[in-house]
Amino acid sequence: MPGQYDRSAKTTRPYLWANGQHLTTAGAAAVRSAPVAAIEICLCAAVAGYVKVGDATVTASAGAGSLYLPAGLPFHLQIDEGQRVSFIRAGATDGALSILPVR
Repeated sequence: MPGQYDRSAKTTRPYLWANGQHLTTAGAAAVRSAPVAAIEICLCAAVAGYVKVGDATVTASAGAGSLYLPAGLPFHLQIDEGQRVSFIRAGATDGALSILPVR
């Protein structure tokens, strides 16, 4: 049957569930992920915040160079394999950012 095992016929991406990361803020400082072994990620924040992708020193801020991410809105982003994700909350409430790699 055509398309039965063809991923191009699927409507969702093949996520690497076991390789996901969860960053939790603790105060107003930015947090940073471990290196991500994928070239695409899905981000979803529990609280509004800012994200930035880069090397081992990447630090998100509420300024230029960081992307605003509303709470509860999944967002797909292409990255270079091995890059890290930094997250900082936008308000006064701590929260979390889920990072789900895509195959």
